Amino acid sequence: MGLGGRRSEILGALLIVGFAIMATVSARHMSITGDEVTHLPAGYSYVATGDYRMNPQHPPLMKYLAGVPLSWMQLDSPRSHPGWRETREWAFGKAVLARSGERLADVVFCGRLPMVAVATLLALVLLVWATELWGANAALFVGLVYATSPNFLAHGAIVHTDAGLAAFGTLTIYWLWKFGRSGSLAYTVGAGVALGLCLLAKYSGLVFAGLVPMILCGFVWNGSVSRRRAMVAGVLILLIGGTLVQVLFEYPHGLGSYWHGVGLIHADANSHWRGFLWGDYSADGFYSYYLLAQLWKTPLPVLIAAMAATVACLRRPSNGSHWWILLLPIFAFHAAGAWQRASIGVRHILPAFPFLFLLSGGFARWCLDGSLMRRGVLIALCVWQVAGTVRMAPHFLPFFNELAGGPNDGIAYLDDSNIEWGQAYYDVVSYLEREQPDKVKMFAFEPIDRSHYGIDAPTARLEDAVLPEPGTTYLIGASYLQRSSLFPRREGVRFEWLERYEPIERIGWSIYSYRFSTDPADQGDREVVYVRRDQWYSDAIEQLERMLARHPDFEYAEKVLEDVRARRRAEFGSK
Repeated sequence: MGLGGRRSEILGALLIVGFAIMATVSARHMSITGDEVTHLPAGYSYVATGDYRMNPQHPPLMKYLAGVPLSWMQLDSPRSHPGWRETREWAFGKAVLARSGERLADVVFCGRLPMVAVATLLALVLLVWATELWGANAALFVGLVYATSPNFLAHGAIVHTDAGLAAFGTLTIYWLWKFGRSGSLAYTVGAGVALGLCLLAKYSGLVFAGLVPMILCGFVWNGSVSRRRAMVAGVLILLIGGTLVQVLFEYPHGLGSYWHGVGLIHADANSHWRGFLWGDYSADGFYSYYLLAQLWKTPLPVLIAAMAATVACLRRPSNGSHWWILLLPIFAFHAAGAWQRASIGVRHILPAFPFLFLLSGGFARWCLDGSLMRRGVLIALCVWQVAGTVRMAPHFLPFFNELAGGPNDGIAYLDDSNIEWGQAYYDVVSYLEREQPDKVKMFAFEPIDRSHYGIDAPTARLEDAVLPEPGTTYLIGASYLQRSSLFPRREGVRFEWLERYEPIERIGWSIYSYRFSTDPADQGDREVVYVRRDQWYSDAIEQLERMLARHPDFEYAEKVLEDVRARRRAEFGSK
């Protein structure tokens, strides 16, 4: 692999372009996802009116960037939409998207393009930094694992705040690292600007702000810079970052607006929500959620390389100045995740991933400097990484690695934005056009009404969950198959299909298709789920009786149970 410097630059550029192309394809392929319903229209309103009233629980930068292309599309004025005057962001967001009509796909896609640009900037930062850390050839491995990272190909292609935070946060630490190596205060300007953008991307950018003095103290401790120089650098970085927030966030009220927004972070939280992790549910979240989520949602070649590099550092810390500055952000975001316990998606620790990629570059350097066998191991990891991503294309969001059984089994470990976030409605349309089912019912996460995609399917109800109609095609979202309840305050009222039935198809690994039959002639037919008629009724009655034992006042379930019993008596007599 002894590539010349020029050749490495060309390959690095190809990796960056390749990522941008795949992320753009991903942006076009996905239907609108959960947070985009508020983020994208809010960003449009910022650009069109200069008013930041919508979605104040997240800073404006990424939303503003997404709104810029929409300002060129001659959409209706934000002030004319329902919800604007009362600051009802969800009603406003849905109205903006609904009024776009046939241009909905183009509106969403154009809003996503700046997100792709920011994620592509991160690819460039990682290649540059990895080259300085490990050399040009090892940097190509870092570029490859980022360019084929399912998490960034998914989350870097939709309008939300996490990928932007990862990009600007990584850039902040990079400039800090440059300062620590040279002592030049010129690098503090870049760090300050990057930190300001980081804070404007997401409020958890405060984690990176907290890392700045910690890293500067580390430089003083290892003798990289003097105490006085570190103090001056810290003041400059925080001053530049704070000034950027003050100017770009509703000037002259920037910092005041920022702290007001910090207090609203959980303003739209669902009080009835319960987190899911590996078979367990909790209203308070899980301390281990993000550690396990990263374990299951990171491609194994990256985990192997990063862990091997870390072990090598602990055994021979010759490059200690490199290692601690890469490990610190990973620990910081996992600590913040354990403290917050939001437990709704690996995207919340997306800023930890770039540092994991950079760590893996240390292993690549060790392989390239070693024997032919080591180089063979590195090649094998590259092939594994690329193959694992190609098999997911273009459905990158529900990626799970082999430790979790891949995307087929990921539903047993995590739900929510890890697997189903509303991104697969175009795939549903294609499925319905191909299969042409006679009757369809649906129950899935629905950021906007499915009629906007031309899907005409009533919503599955409790009676469908316990006693599905033979011949009807059911399209059930992965998260709702795994939810602890289909009704607020009715724990245990849920689909039990994952435990009982194998779906006939997994649409984009996020929406499961079922078609049931009680006809013995269909036994063994892979196009249907066959259930014996007597078992059909007894399973429904058993499930409903368990619901009523838990919720005696659940009149709807009582009515369904009476109906099921009456139908069984009519068919089987008093049995």
